[in-house]
Amino acid sequence: MPSPEKSYWVWFVWIGVWGVMEGPYGDSTAWAVAPEKAPREAHQIAEQAPRWPAKLNRDFWLEVKPARTVVARYSLSIHAPHLEAQRWLIFAAQPPECAGQAVRRVTTTPSSRTLADLSPLAQPLRITRFPVRGSRWKSAFDYQIECEVELSARVLRSTSGGAQGAAAPQLSDAERIAWLLPTAQFNYIDESFRAWQAARSLTRRTDEGEIDFARRVFQILARELTYEYLGDQDRCASFVCQAGKSDCGGMAILYASVLRSQGIPARARVGRWAQSAVRGQTLNQIPYHQAHVKAEFFAQGVGWVPVDLSSAVEHDRSPARLRYFGAESGNFITFHFDAGLSFDTHYFGVKTMTFMQKPAYWASGAGNFDEVRLDEDWRVDPVAASR
Repeated sequence: MPSPEKSYWVWFVWIGVWGVMEGPYGDSTAWAVAPEKAPREAHQIAEQAPRWPAKLNRDFWLEVKPARTVVARYSLSIHAPHLEAQRWLIFAAQPPECAGQAVRRVTTTPSSRTLADLSPLAQPLRITRFPVRGSRWKSAFDYQIECEVELSARVLRSTSGGAQGAAAPQLSDAERIAWLLPTAQFNYIDESFRAWQAARSLTRRTDEGEIDFARRVFQILARELTYEYLGDQDRCASFVCQAGKSDCGGMAILYASVLRSQGIPARARVGRWAQSAVRGQTLNQIPYHQAHVKAEFFAQGVGWVPVDLSSAVEHDRSPARLRYFGAESGNFITFHFDAGLSFDTHYFGVKTMTFMQKPAYWASGAGNFDEVRLDEDWRVDPVAASR
């Protein structure tokens, strides 16, 4: 009998195995949002969000400088002693081209093809279908994905210093709507969220530009929230705001939700620190491989401004609490944005994953994944300047 459906996710899967693959496979990192896929009500809320004048940000600009180029490799070995697989199926998020990150190449072993996820963000995914030949891969599978990424440092600056950067990027109407959408996680239309927001005066004044408002919200939340990582936990904005505590993912979603509710495009950045994992390291007794979630918001005339709320909550005890607002050193690789990537597995139906720092995998055949053992590693190495 075919085994029951089984899925695991392993902080961003970059895959390494040998075998015969099916179908044509690409290597594209390009992607374009498709907000028209969102439910009609959500699309209308985002489309009708109020607009503020761009001139309210005229005192700021974003300094962007190349930081470093790295090769990042994620490897995963699956050992399932009670499984006799006939086919392995693996989906993984693919790092996109985005602010602060230029992707030179992505390779997987075995081969994979690129496809867009089914959500309104249409983000790039990698899919590997691996039919088992022989006995070697019936109860085990090795997966590795490798990418070469150019990372940039971004720092928010005041125009009072005289210098300014290049012309700021602009968002298309479709992009603006996509990063304002209310979703199951960014549920800022929930009544409990709205009551919490009103109690803290987290609404935008008519003379308050994106940066001024985003900074005010950041300071309030940095002082009020408590860090708590449980692994499997509710990270939707309405839950986190009432609980007053969450991990980096929950805080990023809450922060972006507040900004979206006030007409500011914002998003969570899901990925890993650009440094190698430490063998055996854990976080709250859960294996830790440099996984992290940040956020960023779009300021007219400035661009995408990086923020890291959970790092401020944990590490910034200064009165202003702004050490992690509008500044990052080029030390983070984004795998995807927001929460809720969807894809058609063909064998097990359409699946939606909240975060895909880890891959999702299934196997068809006989047996089960009882007593499965996972061995994963995350290695990041600098690329020599002469390359």
